[in-house]
Amino acid sequence: MNIKQLAVSVFAIASLSLSGCAVTGSPRPEHFMPNVQSSATSQNVAHNVELGSVKGFVGMGMFSHYANLNNAEARVALEKSLGSAEMLAQKGQGRYVLDVDMKDTGEHKSIFGTNWGGTNRDMIAQYVVKDKQQDNAKVLDKTVESKTHASMGYFYYLSERPAGEKAYKQNFEDGIKAVQQL
Repeated sequence: MNIKQLAVSVFAIASLSLSGCAVTGSPRPEHFMPNVQSSATSQNVAHNVELGSVKGFVGMGMFSHYANLNNAEARVALEKSLGSAEMLAQKGQGRYVLDVDMKDTGEHKSIFGTNWGGTNRDMIAQYVVKDKQQDNAKVLDKTVESKTHASMGYFYYLSERPAGEKAYKQNFEDGIKAVQQL
């Protein structure tokens, strides 16, 4: 192998390793935005929940091949989900404040969870609800773990995006359903 062949080989391997950047892309709202039904919302939280802090959502890096939301995108998704469940209160008008902290997006485990049948993506988020009428006492502290699987053939980058979208959707749905029961 001469130097030219070596250089071409190194370039080819580098190009393939970064190919997920273009293939994966950001999560698509129509695939991760839950539509939680309002029928299960208790009267206690109906139009009475403000969204407080949303943190730990890492977003998409320049060379990331993981489909991740950033804090602002997660905030919009959570606000829309609380709205569809008829729980969202105007800023300063709600009795309860919901803080969401993404503890683990499952991205680093997802590549090892990849198999010939697709990609696994496990996320862990903490949903904390505080009651402003009780000096911000915690009335709910729930850790929600979502385990999802997506299959797009044998190519990891094609299945990572749907796996991430499914995991976000399931996690948001489960977290909001826990708040609905207050």
